[in-house]
This record gives sequence, structure tokens and C-alpha cells, in this order.
Amino acid sequence: MKKTIIKRLSALLLASMMALTACGNQSTNQEVKESNVQDTSESQAVSEATSESAKQQEEVKEIAAITVYPTSAYAQSGTVSGHKGDFFAENGLEVEMWAVSGDKTTAILASGDLPDIMYVNATELETMIQADMILPLDDYLDQIPNWKKYSDVLGTAEKYIREFRSNGTGKVYAMPNTVGPAAERPIPDTSSNAWKVQWDVYEEIGAPEINNFDELIDVMAQMKEKYPTDAEGNITFGTVLNGGKDGGQFKMMTQWYNMNGYENGNTVQPYLLEMNMVTGEVSSILEEDSMYRKGLEWYNEVYRRGLMDPDSINTDLVTQDKKIAKGLVMIPSGWTPGYKPYYYQVYVGGTNVYYNASMPYGAPQGYIVVNKNTTNLDACLKYLDLMIDPFTSFRLNFGPEGDAWYIDGEQIFMTDRLKAYVEKNNWSYTGYIFENGEEYTLFNVPMVLYNGVKLDYKDGEGNYRYNNIAYWSEFADAEESNERWKNWQKTTGYENWLEWLEAEGALYTEGPLDGVSSFVSTPDDEMNLLKGAVRDIVVNASWKMVYAETEEEFNAIWDQMIADCEGVGAKELQDWRMADIENAKAIVESLK
Repeated sequence: MKKTIIKRLSALLLASMMALTACGNQSTNQEVKESNVQDTSESQAVSEATSESAKQQEEVKEIAAITVYPTSAYAQSGTVSGHKGDFFAENGLEVEMWAVSGDKTTAILASGDLPDIMYVNATELETMIQADMILPLDDYLDQIPNWKKYSDVLGTAEKYIREFRSNGTGKVYAMPNTVGPAAERPIPDTSSNAWKVQWDVYEEIGAPEINNFDELIDVMAQMKEKYPTDAEGNITFGTVLNGGKDGGQFKMMTQWYNMNGYENGNTVQPYLLEMNMVTGEVSSILEEDSMYRKGLEWYNEVYRRGLMDPDSINTDLVTQDKKIAKGLVMIPSGWTPGYKPYYYQVYVGGTNVYYNASMPYGAPQGYIVVNKNTTNLDACLKYLDLMIDPFTSFRLNFGPEGDAWYIDGEQIFMTDRLKAYVEKNNWSYTGYIFENGEEYTLFNVPMVLYNGVKLDYKDGEGNYRYNNIAYWSEFADAEESNERWKNWQKTTGYENWLEWLEAEGALYTEGPLDGVSSFVSTPDDEMNLLKGAVRDIVVNASWKMVYAETEEEFNAIWDQMIADCEGVGAKELQDWRMADIENAKAIVESLK
């Protein structure tokens, strides 16, 4: 067994070295860039600590420091400070977030030098269980009160973890994340599974019907022609991609897949496969008629028509978000679908949307583990308990009581201060400045429960509140009275986006592959090495195809990508995962 673990950890280190060599300086620099993304306003807040914060620190006599390795390079690195740090201090914790990168993850696993808390994927979880790195939580669940409190939501996920994510031991080695139902949106929506356009500009060009993806590009061109710059003289773009999101796959295919009824998760694309969630078909992305190739061809056409931000490959999520929020992007694509109330949905003829937002097993690749050798066990258990509580994410995102919100008995409301801000800013709280000088930022770390699990507090009409203020009834009322939204309804002839999809016969909320991603197997060392080699080939070639200047250049890069994948044995990787998916389908069927 010991030799197997050493082999697996060595393989992880070798895979990382191969990825660095193949990606070259550009991807390496991007990775470093991501790992250094921090919220400067929170850094400033450290020196502007309020007397209230000092009082809270005094009340908590003992504060335990723990280290946490999150999932995203966009999470705050360093000691969590500002109002978020105050919240942890109120609960007896000082939380230091380690900066995230692929190399660092590999180094942590290879060395065994773990933080107290670590967010891992299924492959890493299995490796760490076998290497005896993490603590089984069975004897400590009673010390995590929220685990019992929310057992009705977590029950299925717990059974899943014991049976399929315990390396055959039946133990709880990890907390799942993102478990439960999705929040019901104030106006029915499909989250990122939609093309959204900057609605006012779209109206100005006549709101043309979009019958196919070629016409979507034409609309993009007309919108950019209407406003080549914004009022400040900044250049606008038809769309902007985000090279910083690439990890184990070409992540910019996400929205393209979503708007064609496909899944783009870790289950398939890293194995050169794609899943049609409507029909249940699983096929190779290397086929000439694959949805993957069609997506690359579409992005390349957008680029060759001068409609794509040419710096997309070097753009990170924060920069992409800012360009979209400022209205510099006519039709967001790739990973970010755009924001209300400036961007609204349009239907592209012939497309299907698969949208099943419930997560009974949790995120297929998301788990929270505790270092077996931690010297801060009580603090780790407290952290896990906080991550289950829906109020934690609410407080970490929306600040301390009395600033943006307040509690009145069993009810919770927005303050007049936040109301005044959102009313002035089209019911968006982006850019809201807390009283201590911090700007609103997400605590970009997954919680155990999904956003459909509600707070213990109600609104003025007796309904329990969600942990996101954007889902509160006040926002729904404001959205309904928004003139832009009324124009959307008038122009489209529908009350909301789901009604439009249903009228087109294009909405699918279940399918033959439901739940399959939660039951696929963890690849062994050999498959991981092969997956890493394939990843480098495909991601690099995909970006080259996006930027191809001619159709001939595009085809040459495609053919070379096929040859390179075949050369490293990609067929073996595909065959293994295809068989594994069939096995996962059988498991899901047996649990019905």
C-alpha cells in the first residue's frame, strides 16, 4: 500500500511538471496572476479597524488560528481581515487563507504539509485517504451541531460520502459542499444557462429575432457598431473570454455547452468527451461534428470579425467581470453570462437548455477535509460548523448587522442605507461600500449547503429569507417595476425567461444522465498522467483555434490537436471514462 501511495503522489508531482513544461510561460504567469488576486479594499480595512471590532475582539478571550486552502485563486489570500475577519473573531477563529495554484496543490499532497482545512476534489480526496493524511470525522460529528440541525438536507449526501467517497471504509472523511436545493430566483431564471445581451442597446438596434448562432454574431456586430465606445471613450467589445478560468479543461466552452443542453463539468471534457444532457448521448469532442468543435468555430468567427476582446486569453475573472459590469461587453460569453438589470436573456433558435439546479449529493468534485495532524481540532470543527450554517455566507458577504441589514425579532430586513444605494444603482449592490470603508466582495469559498437552504429569519410576510439579498422579495418587487424589465416582457411577449423556454419546447429539467457526475470513478495514477498530458494539448490548441486568422489555420490546428491526442493514447482515456459513465448510470438507476 505504501508503495502505491508514493507512486500516486509522485505521479501528481510529475503531472504538474509536465503541465508547466507544456503550457509555457504564458499559462504559468496567468496562474501566478490568479494566485495573487486579492481584495485591496480589505487590506486597507485592516488599518481602519473600528472600535466595534476592538470590542468584539475583547469579548472573545481566546482566538484560535487555523490555515485553510480553498478551491479558487479568487478567494482572499492571507489572514481574512475586515468585517469578514471580525466575523471569524466573533466565533473564536483567525483564518489564514493560503493562495491557490495547481503547483501548490501538488506540492501539498506530495509533501504532506497540509493546512488545517483543505478543499479538495474527488481524486485528491481518495489519495489523501489512502495516504492517511486526513481525519475521519465520525467521532466528532456531535461537535458539529449544524450537521445534525440540517440532517434532512445532508442525509443523502452523507450516505453518498460514506459509500462512494470513503475509499471503502464507510467513514465520513469529508464534508460535501453545495448540498441541497437551489434558491428560487425572484424572477424565474436558469442562472448561467442563457445568452444575455445588453438590453438597452439590443432594443436600440430593433431587438432582431435570433434564429441561429450566426445571427447572434450579427446582432453582436450591430450592437458594437451602435456603440463602439462608452460615454467615457472606453472601447466596447462584442464579447470577452477569460483565460484565467482554465484549469483541467478549456473552461470557455461552458456557456456554449449550457446553451446547447450539454454539461461541461470535470466529468467529461478532461477525458475528451461531451454529454448531451437532453438525449443522454456521450460522445468524443474530437469528432468533426462535435459540439466542442462547433463552439470553437463560433468563437473563432467572433474573433475574426473583430468582435472579441483580443486580450481574452490573458484576462482573469475579476477583469472580465469589471468590463461586463461597466457595460463594455455587448453579449457576455464563456463563463460569465452577464448581470441584471443591464443584461437580459435572448433565445437562440434551435437550442435546448438543461437546467436541474438541485444538488442532493453536493458538488461532484467538492469536499472539505481536516488535516489528521492538526493541532487546532476544536477550531477546525468550529470552522466546519460555520460552513454549514447558511447565515455564515450571508454575514461574510453582506457585512455586520446594522450596516446593510438588521434583525427585528424573528425578521431580517435591509437597512435604509442599503436600500438607498440599490435604488440609486438599479437594484444592484455591486460597489456598495460598508461603513468601515470596505467594498462589497464575495467570500469566494464554497459552503456546505446550497443557496436554497434558507436562513432562520423571515421577511415581513412570514416567509423565510434566502442567504442572498438578491433573492429577497424587495428585489423581486423592484425587478417587476423596472422599466427595462417591462420592456423585455413587452418585446419578447413573455412574463419571464422560463416561460419563453417552455414556449419554445427548449427547457429540460431532467434527463438520462441526471446524477451521473456524482458517481464516476477517480482515475488512477496512469490515467491522471494521461489526462494531464491531454489537457495541455487541448487547452493550448483550443486557444490557438480561437485566435486563428483563417479557416485553413483553424483546420490545421484542429488536425494537429487530433494527432497529438492520439499520439499520447487519448483513446484509452476516452474508453475508460465511457465505461465508467455507463457504470455510474447503473448506480444512479439502482438508487431510484
